[in-house]
Amino acid sequence: QYVLAAGEGNEQLLKLLAFSSPKMQRRPLHMVLVKGKDLPPLYAHCIGASARPVATITTHQHSDGDLIWYIGGNIAEVGVDKSREEQIAYTQKIITEILPWANLKNTNWATHRVNRAEPLQKDFLKPDTAFLKSIDNFHIAWPTKLALAPDLSDRIITQFKKQKLTPGNCQDKNLSELTDLIKPATLARPLWERKFS
Repeated sequence: QYVLAAGEGNEQLLKLLAFSSPKMQRRPLHMVLVKGKDLPPLYAHCIGASARPVATITTHQHSDGDLIWYIGGNIAEVGVDKSREEQIAYTQKIITEILPWANLKNTNWATHRVNRAEPLQKDFLKPDTAFLKSIDNFHIAWPTKLALAPDLSDRIITQFKKQKLTPGNCQDKNLSELTDLIKPATLARPLWERKFS
């Protein structure tokens, strides 16, 4: 069983497998990162009158001990046509309004452009749920947004149960053929390490 969960990379994988569907759409985002010693750990959807969150913030730790806020939500969507400087200034204004208690002194700022990968929707609408389509033993998966990753996992587990697939007991099996798969892979440096090095 193969779960294709490569985000934008699914498009190329589908071509290599000669699958004509599902098609993919891209939704560009202009994310913002802020790094500082005095930032509190924060995982938040800041909601307003719109269906989109004003900001979505996750916290990560830099190798020097500082915390990083990775900021998306509406900020990232409306910032697509903004320059780096404009996007940072806009985000600083919004964060000051929605989190007036946040200490943004002595912080460093950066932006990151990325495409959200989604299954193609009529009129380029945003999907409401995670997406899974199974073709034989291939399972094409897009969470469509990070908050829906658990939904995607549930969909994959449900699909495997329908096919009566369950994890086996590997204790008695010879795993020598799988040694390349179970070795730790070389991982890319986190985005915040590259942006603030």
